[in-house]
Amino acid sequence: LLMSPLLLHPLYSSYSTTISIFHENGKLMLGLATLKLLWFKIIFTLGAVFTATDLTETTHCLGHSFFESFSELAMVVGLAYSLSRPSWRKSFVLLMALVGMVPFILSNQDHTGRLLGAVAPLLLLGGWGLDAFWGLFSREAKSDILRKAVFLLLLSLWAWDAKWSFDLCQKWMTTQTKNDPIIGSQVNKDWKQYRVIIAQQLPDFVGPA
Repeated sequence: LLMSPLLLHPLYSSYSTTISIFHENGKLMLGLATLKLLWFKIIFTLGAVFTATDLTETTHCLGHSFFESFSELAMVVGLAYSLSRPSWRKSFVLLMALVGMVPFILSNQDHTGRLLGAVAPLLLLGGWGLDAFWGLFSREAKSDILRKAVFLLLLSLWAWDAKWSFDLCQKWMTTQTKNDPIIGSQVNKDWKQYRVIIAQQLPDFVGPA
């Protein structure tokens, strides 16, 4: 409902049609080639989210996945937990994750911003995975020292993974701003205090206003 004014706008509809894999030069394209492209985009999307991506122009994660390793591990455990104990709530969350990937899959312009709809359900799935793992481990582990050690290990893994991801973002920002000393100095100043990310907007990103 919140997005409906934008989604129903004629220029937005025209832009979405232009970048759809089912349209070429303003014409609807349905055939074997389109189905092959759709299958390729599904595999490419899963790879970009969970393994690695080469979206050099639109993301900082060149050669890296959209999510951090710790989040992906939690999602795998959450998926296993959801499949072993299915329910309508878990099925709904899995469906929402797939629906959140649809804009990226159906677009012929690979932009990771079109994956943001899948972030919340996937992280919820990861949260379920961590909760299921810790609940099972706490019941089976008799030693309080062992529980504390595993907890500190998980916490350390999360902190290391978060710092590695943050350093990757900062490295990308340094690359983007090295040719503009004014923007670069402002980024270095704001990064320490506000974590503000500044980057040049891609040309022709949207249609005419």
